[in-house]
Amino acid sequence: MLDAPIVTTRINALLAALALAVVAALAAGAAGYRLGHKTAQAAGDAALSKHQAATAIRERQAAEAALARYQAAQARGDALEARLAMAESTRQSLAQEHAREIKRLTTGRLCLNAGTVRLLNQPAIGLRPPALPASAGWPAAADGAVATDTDVAGWVDLARRRYDTCRERLDALIDWHGPIGEAD
Repeated sequence: MLDAPIVTTRINALLAALALAVVAALAAGAAGYRLGHKTAQAAGDAALSKHQAATAIRERQAAEAALARYQAAQARGDALEARLAMAESTRQSLAQEHAREIKRLTTGRLCLNAGTVRLLNQPAIGLRPPALPASAGWPAAADGAVATDTDVAGWVDLARRRYDTCRERLDALIDWHGPIGEAD
């Protein structure tokens, strides 16, 4: 190497220094990347944990609110059901009392003749009666069925009880679907 020109030695030294600088820059870049990645990953993990905790709190609160709404609805439904059961019990008691009073107050006298009963037994407009075979055990009566004042009073009482039952059920449905607090 003594006889090599000085320029070549300097170029080799410069190239060696440049190679060393590139290797040092790459090592520094890799170390910086690794440090930055670890820092960013730690920050991301912390943000994810915070988000998961907040989501868990919101889900727990939503579940508790849903449970409270369900329990309130169940309580309203139970109250409405109890109200309907009490009304039905009252109607049954009144029905028995009315049946006794109807028997006591009516005479069984003919109230509606056979033609009127036949007319009232016809189906409503637009409805078809069920196709029933003629009775084999009873002869066809010439005058047909009649209704006494007892029959009519019993029918009126039954119709009124059925109307009251329907009205109570509809009122309970309206209360159920109405604003909270009205049915209570």
